[in-house]
Amino acid sequence: MSKVGEIMKNIYRILLFIAVFMLFASFGQQLPITDPVESNYVLTAKEMLAANSWLSPQIYGHVWFDKPAMVYWMLNLSFTLFGVNEWAARLVPALFGAGGVALMEWFVSQVATPRQGLLAAGLLATSFQYFLLSKLLITDMILFVFANGAVALFYLSYTRRDKTRYRYLGMYLCMALAVLTKGPVGLVLPALIIVLFLAWERNWSEYKELRLFSGGLFFLAVVLPWYGYMFFAYGDAFWNAFFGVNNYLRATVSEHPKGDVFYYYIVIFLVSTLPWNGLALGGLYTGLKKLGKDSLYTLLTLWALLYLIVYSCMATKYPTYTFPLLFPVVILAVLYVTERSIKNSAACILAPFALAFAVFLGASYPFTSLTAFSGLVAVSLALIGYTWWRGQRRGSRAMVWAGCAGMLCFYFLVSVLVLPDAARERSGKELAELLRPYAGYTIGTYQFYSTSAVFYSGNLLVKMQSPEQDKPSQTGLNWSLKYTMPESTLPELYKQAGPVLVVVTTDKTNDFEQEAKGYTYAKVGASEEYCLYKLEK
Repeated sequence: MSKVGEIMKNIYRILLFIAVFMLFASFGQQLPITDPVESNYVLTAKEMLAANSWLSPQIYGHVWFDKPAMVYWMLNLSFTLFGVNEWAARLVPALFGAGGVALMEWFVSQVATPRQGLLAAGLLATSFQYFLLSKLLITDMILFVFANGAVALFYLSYTRRDKTRYRYLGMYLCMALAVLTKGPVGLVLPALIIVLFLAWERNWSEYKELRLFSGGLFFLAVVLPWYGYMFFAYGDAFWNAFFGVNNYLRATVSEHPKGDVFYYYIVIFLVSTLPWNGLALGGLYTGLKKLGKDSLYTLLTLWALLYLIVYSCMATKYPTYTFPLLFPVVILAVLYVTERSIKNSAACILAPFALAFAVFLGASYPFTSLTAFSGLVAVSLALIGYTWWRGQRRGSRAMVWAGCAGMLCFYFLVSVLVLPDAARERSGKELAELLRPYAGYTIGTYQFYSTSAVFYSGNLLVKMQSPEQDKPSQTGLNWSLKYTMPESTLPELYKQAGPVLVVVTTDKTNDFEQEAKGYTYAKVGASEEYCLYKLEK
């Protein structure tokens, strides 16, 4: 290809990245930080920035070993440039979300065609879980880019002998950055995929091309500075909390036993791939039939199945653990729809597309006015009708392209009309406003906790427990090592020097007043969701 052609392709990819980034970052300033996950990351980054500490994550004034430093570095960089606010925080998932779409387009264009690459980018950006995580501040979107980037670079090195050294160097770099994002899983799963693929291909000689020694040294050079610092600075505390609780314990003891069912990730797969789960299932089926017959299909199928199997075997289950498998699944879906004629496009494409709108509208209903909801329904019906019409005139591929355009339109409206109110339901921002007049008080929260309220208000809240409620054991490996917020009982809180305020959710006021018999208190404030009680001493 000529240099002009290469330049035009790069410009096109930059424009794609910018367009997707603008979609994902849109209205980020209207989405308050939510509990319980997002608030942990932003509060940690805020405290690190205030303490000018870029190495030791800390929350509630204590060092915290929940996640490696990558997400906090990204947040601190954004906060430094744009201030500590919601928009700056949400730039991080939007940036990596756009990066993942650009990675998808580039990789598929390399192994297939540019048109298939663009379609893969469209399907990924409009998949339900991907769009949602491009708006939410959690580590999984960052891991998605680095972990999948490692496998993608491996395959390009495997199939193209030119620039092999460069591509394998990128593979090790991506693995290292994935480990700095979420721990050992950033190395283990990409490495397992590569090893299993080479074993399936019976290509043992490729291990020599992997440059394990030099690549391993490069990997360690990137990873060891932070991990080495944390180990030598905090010793057993870091080892037990980070490797013990957040890695070993998650794999062996369920943190949420009610969700520990064998079909958990099957349901997550079907929901996360909406509205393209019909194509995703068809692509996986085709991939299984082509195992060992085509190297690309073999890699993609093993890639997806390994994530499903490994995480299904783990004791603790979260909806986002299998998120990276969207990368190979979307590629399989694109190959499925572009390399064959879909005979029943109504069942395979249009029905899941319509189901997706039904699910999204049902989830949106509690957070929208009747007028806004009616508008969303009308838009949804129009988009479904247009997609069906395009499919009738131009076939299944045109139906998919129209569906991508329709979903982008719908997601934009959801970002404006639904997500802000949905986020407010899970945020302590309004509570923080309620607490502003009580600076200098010791503030207890009765049988709940809001880290986002701490982030917004700057007040350190104390989580209250009932006297009969046993405090979690702090010995051995246990889930209590995850939580470092201050805790207290009502008698202990009453003994605190200075004024004391207790925040009670409206549904727990009777419980609190029953427990507070024998104490003098006065209700000093209320909102629709909270009641404020001042303890009189």
